[in-house]
Amino acid sequence: MLANSREELVEVFDALDAELDRLDEVSFEVLTTPERLRSLERLECLVRRLPAMGHALINQLDAQASEEELGGTLCCALANRLRITKPDAARRIADAADLGPRRALTGEPLAPQLTATATAQRQGLIGEAHIKVIRALCRPPARRGGCVHPPGRRSRPGRQSRSI
Repeated sequence: MLANSREELVEVFDALDAELDRLDEVSFEVLTTPERLRSLERLECLVRRLPAMGHALINQLDAQASEEELGGTLCCALANRLRITKPDAARRIADAADLGPRRALTGEPLAPQLTATATAQRQGLIGEAHIKVIRALCRPPARRGGCVHPPGRRSRPGRQSRSI
């Protein structure tokens, strides 16, 4: 990850805002059906990529900002500042923890916890629903409700399994 100046970051956000304004002003009437579908596909890819940009910011706030600076917890600060619900803010914090860049105690950069998932999100290949499923599958079985039965235990107490 490259170090950037504050001015460069402001320029990038301004350019992105300007291009979104420009896209909002165009008419899609000239497109054919396949072109409209491709345009929707490209928009979906962009929508999926955008949350990945916030992971680093959220992780940096979590690591560096005090509750005094934030005006409360990180969850409350995100909910208030971004005008989202607290559950959505909590999900974003959890996503950032799993999918965002991290730092070791020594300060060296570390890959995200779910590296392949983070890469797919940054490329716009997966969205929030995909990430939810992946995170659920990555949890240890005990946290999933213990769906695997220990050896010797029948799947339904009091009933023998039948062979077909």
